[in-house]
Amino acid sequence: MNGVSRDLYEGARALNHRGAQAFGLGTFNSRYLERRKKGFIADRVTEEDLEELNGKMGLAFDRYATTGKGYESEIQPLHVDTPFGIAMVENGN
Repeated sequence: MNGVSRDLYEGARALNHRGAQAFGLGTFNSRYLERRKKGFIADRVTEEDLEELNGKMGLAFDRYATTGKGYESEIQPLHVDTPFGIAMVENGN
């Protein structure tokens, strides 16, 4: 496997005790790819997920909500495709 997905996964897994509700991984190569799921990252990410997230750069996010309702739409990374595309994670209210 080439790319950054394994490093993102390992980093998020190491911090997952801080964000037990959900996680997100986003990568970019020639297009943006992501996985956003509820639960612990070690329980929900497969080797197939990591193979598909084959970008050369990326973002990882662990969620422990202090605001919001815990909806899947609140799981980061957040991204928009237009006009040029941007993805981000944020920590705060």
